[in-house]
Amino acid sequence: MAFFAFFLILCLLLFLPSTNCISSPESQHTQTVRLNHHDTIQAIEDFMAFDAGQLLQESIQVPATTTTTSSSSSPFQGNYIPVYDIDIFLKSGYEDYRSLILFRLARNAKRFEWLSTSLTDSPVVDIPYYYESASYVGIMDIGNPPQRAHLLIDTGSRFVWWDCQPCNNCPTFSYNPSRSSSYRQVDCRMEGECPGNEGLFWGCDMDGNNKCEFKVMYRDSTEAEGFLAYEKVTTTHGEEGGDVVLVENLRFGCAEKSPASMIGKKFTGILGFGPNTYSFIYQMNATSFSFCPKSHTASVATSLYFNSLPIPDDFTFRTPLLQNIQPIYYAVNLTGVYVRWEFLEIKSLTNSDGRVGAVVDSGTSISMFPLQFYNQFRDTFTRHSQWLSRLPGEQFFDTCYNISSPEWYLEVPEIIFQFSGVTGHEVLRLDANQIMMPIGTDGKYCLAFSPTKFRQFTLIGTWQLQGTRVSFDLANQMLQFDPENCKNSPS
Repeated sequence: MAFFAFFLILCLLLFLPSTNCISSPESQHTQTVRLNHHDTIQAIEDFMAFDAGQLLQESIQVPATTTTTSSSSSPFQGNYIPVYDIDIFLKSGYEDYRSLILFRLARNAKRFEWLSTSLTDSPVVDIPYYYESASYVGIMDIGNPPQRAHLLIDTGSRFVWWDCQPCNNCPTFSYNPSRSSSYRQVDCRMEGECPGNEGLFWGCDMDGNNKCEFKVMYRDSTEAEGFLAYEKVTTTHGEEGGDVVLVENLRFGCAEKSPASMIGKKFTGILGFGPNTYSFIYQMNATSFSFCPKSHTASVATSLYFNSLPIPDDFTFRTPLLQNIQPIYYAVNLTGVYVRWEFLEIKSLTNSDGRVGAVVDSGTSISMFPLQFYNQFRDTFTRHSQWLSRLPGEQFFDTCYNISSPEWYLEVPEIIFQFSGVTGHEVLRLDANQIMMPIGTDGKYCLAFSPTKFRQFTLIGTWQLQGTRVSFDLANQMLQFDPENCKNSPS
């Protein structure tokens, strides 16, 4: 007994408050989290029944006078744009929730293929596998007078483009530059205006109209092309209420040709949030951006805030953004994962030129671990969940379980991510909804993690971050997690 007390005191002195102290298996026998199957099914049914078409239609028209919700309902003040999970607009094209979730996982797999290619020792490939790999849709206004735009938000993209009329394959609602007094085409004759013939930019055209051409060639053989221009971007959700300008002169790609579907022609372009000179977030000189990934069955918007960080509470922690990763991604040092009381050390991405880190990506749904680590993680999880009824794996998962009536709940081992903090280790506890993914509504749940074929590639997906406010503190190069912030606020 004296030895146990000594060990506990030593553990507290060495690790708290930033790290959970795992004393012994006996003292941790309650380290499980519960998933309520009844609540999950009800949320899925409500989500599938929600009429997103009306939501999209209503937000097309910019009202003559704008109103904003009271800031008292928000966790902190700041300018923001409403952001929706993309599946709320896509679900009408699928027979049921199972078909929708499998399509989401297929998008996830394609996006991973792009990310893993660009994070190997091969030359940088910073164009997504295909344009539909984003997970979130942001709503903002373009031009003067404003025209409403629905843009795919992507922390893995470094460029901004949207369709400009007249254009081929235009979405039903697309931007018309001839109606905007704030629109200005980039003139190749002006020194420093055109980036030149590099990467996305193809220099001046040869037709004598002085356009600075761009071309985004996606790896599924689709492409967006046009010319560079400047435009004003605003939001109707200013900190003081009403309209506010986010960027006065945003340099963007005015697309005359874009991928044929743009997911059913519902969205008008891509808003890159990657750490690069041409991204939206860098052009607006933002010191930070912050949002709560909602539950993937949420039918309400979250708020993406600019230049405003939440006030820290007892659950807040910060981890450094790594500087030696590819310059188009956000990465942190994920040092290990707890499965109940067992700690599994993970070696994140390390290449020959010293790049290390676990990528935090808005377009990826589920977290992905290197194969060897994943096998160890999965085997540890199954060893600690032997009371559950196993089912065959799914297309993208190898560890699945059944919940049958009248049980209606699933008790699973707790999973905790451990990060490098400012002065020590920091931990993010996952609840059952972040650990397991329902595959349809028949009671089948799968462990929401996947392996990668790349030996040292780690990816943190939004399924594990849902319900946690994630803040990118660009000024201090930190990533801030607020697990309780989203629970205390509708935004």
